[in-house]
Amino acid sequence: MKMDIRQAAAFLSLPVKTLERWIAQGFLPIPAGTSSSPIFDKSWLANWAKSKNLSISQTCQDDPACPAPAHNLVQAMRRGGVFKDVDGGTVDEALTQAASLSPVTSDHLQAFTQQLLERERLCSTGQGKGVAIPHVRSQTGDAGAEASITTCFLKEPLDFNAIDGKPVTTLFLLISPSVDVHLRLLSRLAFCLRDDSFVEFLNQRPTPEDLLGKVQELEAKVADSGL
Repeated sequence: MKMDIRQAAAFLSLPVKTLERWIAQGFLPIPAGTSSSPIFDKSWLANWAKSKNLSISQTCQDDPACPAPAHNLVQAMRRGGVFKDVDGGTVDEALTQAASLSPVTSDHLQAFTQQLLERERLCSTGQGKGVAIPHVRSQTGDAGAEASITTCFLKEPLDFNAIDGKPVTTLFLLISPSVDVHLRLLSRLAFCLRDDSFVEFLNQRPTPEDLLGKVQELEAKVADSGL
């Protein structure tokens, strides 16, 4: 199957302008002789996306002819969901609400929430810059077979006793089936948070589509570094 640049952008869940910039920068190769109006082979583009740890559309994920992409940050965030005005007058209440919004099944929710609260009491997950990354101490598949990151924009800032003393306005609830996946996602999320423009972007409480698009762009920058 052949795709033009608009179809390719939809395939990668990215804005057309992002693909145009990647082509201009040489990050996304194009077939020889098609620079004015590039045409991509679907299988080739899927393999390229996989090599860069970029997510692809659900349509392709359901297509046996397309290779399944590796675990990445955007997939985990899409799986976990993005929520605004998450309520909670205390840290415990906010974490409990975040857990209820996560993909954790009802059979495991109570135990997972308790582990989450206990982990927070041991040591703050406040990362600074208004962000916290709550997670449980041990990574198991009980809470969910696949990694997820539930993004919660809090209704009111909360004191998480973060390292820089700033109140937290954004939670990234990280759930991983293994330590390896946990460390990989945490590393990629930390890379995004080192970018001050991304933190400012978070403060604007972007739509889920805009947030995932921004993360996809940042994640592409570290695809070749092995993070």
